[in-house]
This record gives sequence, structure tokens and C-alpha cells, in this order.
Amino acid sequence: MSEYFRRLYSKEEEFVWDYRMLVPIAVEALGVDWQPNYDCNDGVRKNQEYFVTTGQLNRLVFDSAAVHHDDKGFSSVQISLKSSSRIVTVRVRREDNGYSAEKIIDRNTSESCERAIVDAFSALPPNASVERTMRKVAAILRTACGDAAHATRYAVVE
Repeated sequence: MSEYFRRLYSKEEEFVWDYRMLVPIAVEALGVDWQPNYDCNDGVRKNQEYFVTTGQLNRLVFDSAAVHHDDKGFSSVQISLKSSSRIVTVRVRREDNGYSAEKIIDRNTSESCERAIVDAFSALPPNASVERTMRKVAAILRTACGDAAHATRYAVVE
């Protein structure tokens, strides 16, 4: 039985409403790491993004959810969460006797980004131009951190 992508949720309030029966299962798998915001809106998302990029958001917040179906309908959802220092993905999957949840990614982004900065600078020749250095560091950070938000946090601008 083959899964296929059905929908990507980028708004927490839509996801928690449409899949309200699965949210408690995901929360249980994460412990106290995530508390869903049933009243999330564009203003809340904007504030969360600001605090994530400035390194001031310690709790996990919703980033997205990818819903997959198979020939029987819903089969699984992967919920991606983020904070200033972590990226976490939890998968809730339909089983024969109900649903199960497992944390599939729990990565500390600050350590990855800091390590990437050191690696980027050490890989450059000592006479590299500032422009070349910044482009190289920004490219490595995008790869290591997964987005430009962390590059901005470390004041690296192309």
C-alpha cells in the first residue's frame, strides 16, 4: 500500500482544527515540548518568526504539517515544530488498532549552525574577500540550518 502526499498545512489553527483527534497523540509523544495554539493567527505567527530568528523563542511552535493518504484515506501526518534552538518532527501514523506517534527528528539547530560557521571560515583561504567569505558562509548556513532565518540570526547577509 503506497502513501501519497495529500496536503501541507502552514497554519496551525487550520491543522489543529482539521486533525484535532490526532493532536493529543502528537503532544503525548513530545511530552511538554509542544502545546498547540488553537487560537493561532497571522499576528501570532509573525511574532513567533521574529523571536525564532532573534534566538529568543525557547519553546517549540508549529511550523507545518504534511498529511499523507493511502487507498484507505488518511495514513499519516508529519508535524514539524521549531524554536530558536531546535527542529522537531513527529509522525502520527494510522495503525490497525488506532494511531501511534513517534519523534523522528529532534535536532539542535544552534549547535549545527555554530559548527557550520566554524567549518565555513576554516575552509576559506586566509586572503578571501569579505564578499566571498560572506557568500560562502551564507550558503553553508542555509545547508546546515535549513533556512535563511538562522543565517540572519548570525548576521550573515548575501
